[in-house]
Amino acid sequence: MKELTVLIVEDIPTVQTLLSRIVERLLPTSQVITANNGEEGFLKACLARPDLIITGLAMPQMNGYEMVRLLRREKIGNTTLIIGLSGNDPCQPLTKAFRGSCDEFLAKPFAPGELQAKITKVLGHNHSQLTCFRQTDTFCRMVT
Repeated sequence: MKELTVLIVEDIPTVQTLLSRIVERLLPTSQVITANNGEEGFLKACLARPDLIITGLAMPQMNGYEMVRLLRREKIGNTTLIIGLSGNDPCQPLTKAFRGSCDEFLAKPFAPGELQAKITKVLGHNHSQLTCFRQTDTFCRMVT
């Protein structure tokens, strides 16, 4: 089976680390790549051709919406699954546009189990590389 490549684009170091740990725990054979903003994420996505991108919305240099919009214009953006994360007001026009451009969306704060459900949904329920979390797992803390 092909090893999955997951790109995490998040400017807050603690959230980026937590997202990486959740993905590594859920998909133990995956390759996790990180980027600190949308511009870096776009470049890494073009080079690495990830299977899945998990990205925040509000970031410096290039926000998540702009990055997703550019990726969708490129060939890679039509085959890469994207989960968007945002703590912004869901009624704001930018948040609505961001939600519409992603395959799945998750509002911050969220529990790791919620991210697991979104990843499971976009990759397919029967994906053989998925490892389930237990509710008592130490990762079951809120992400802010």
